[in-house]
Amino acid sequence: MADRSVLMIIGNGFDLQCGLKSGYEDFFDWLDKNTSVANTTVWTINFLTNLTSKNQLWADVESNLLEALSSRYTMKRWESESSSRQSRLNDDYGRNMGEHIRRKAPMTSGEGSLDMYWYLDELITFERRFAQYLKEQVESNTSYLPNATKLMNLMIEDNEKVNIINFNYTNPFNSDSPNSEGRQLKDIVSEVTNVHGTLDDNNNIFGVDATAQLENGAHIFTKTYRKMLQDSPSRALPWHVHKIKFYGHSLGSADYSYFHSIFDNYNLYGGDLAFGQPRNEQVELQFYFTVYDESKKIEITRNATERVHNLITAYGATLDNKDKGKNLLHKLLLEGRLKIELLDDIGANAECKG
Repeated sequence: MADRSVLMIIGNGFDLQCGLKSGYEDFFDWLDKNTSVANTTVWTINFLTNLTSKNQLWADVESNLLEALSSRYTMKRWESESSSRQSRLNDDYGRNMGEHIRRKAPMTSGEGSLDMYWYLDELITFERRFAQYLKEQVESNTSYLPNATKLMNLMIEDNEKVNIINFNYTNPFNSDSPNSEGRQLKDIVSEVTNVHGTLDDNNNIFGVDATAQLENGAHIFTKTYRKMLQDSPSRALPWHVHKIKFYGHSLGSADYSYFHSIFDNYNLYGGDLAFGQPRNEQVELQFYFTVYDESKKIEITRNATERVHNLITAYGATLDNKDKGKNLLHKLLLEGRLKIELLDDIGANAECKG
């Protein structure tokens, strides 16, 4: 049987399930232990202050970023509240932040408006610290690549050839490490696009959705704008796919623009065209989630279903025909084109939140 093309969308849950300590909590624990290296930024203080749960996702960081950028009052308040933040964090962070504000804080530009580029530079510094941390994790974890191969083989059939849209900054997909069946990732994966940059290029980015309502000038924090600043554009989407598979992605609203564009390109609702070209079959959606804790299986299932429901419903609302948009989810289910599949834990001793 000829190879069939699959588009696979990967999020941080993939790295977590493969045993990489790439989560929010892991990174901020590292910052706490490496304050001399961390070079605390206004965003570090903001995230540490507002995101206190041990179960936070990177999607929560970007949601917090969006909340700040949506309110001029919130952003201006940071400067006046810096002393309050310092008292709520440890002394090292407090002293570092105080010195940082005194040294760098041109909070306004022009006619008293906020200097958005100062905030962007702060975010870039935060991103570089995360890249430094993640590089250390990849280099020290010898089981990461074999686990990535093992996990991919759970989701890919023998006759499928995969193009990956990777929301992580890592790229284990050129691995030569076979699993017990002898399949190597380089034999499965055709192309990989890291949509938010890579560790190798040191251009990893955080950002908000381009469709969000932002304060004047805050568009420079959108992922679309920041991607425009990076060179070497590449085509991430193959012309024809028969399935779009998701694993380890929070399916958060910060990335809805990406998903909506993909669904538009492949005419998710149905019809004869994709990319404006005739096609003989309709694209299917498969969402994979790992049951990392059997005692939480019901919770994981409900959470997964809610995420998928929100994504498809949000996309339906963008269709020109609102009646079609309202029944999109129902239509996909009736046609057998939407599936949620639960996977067993691969035993990498990581808390997978994907």
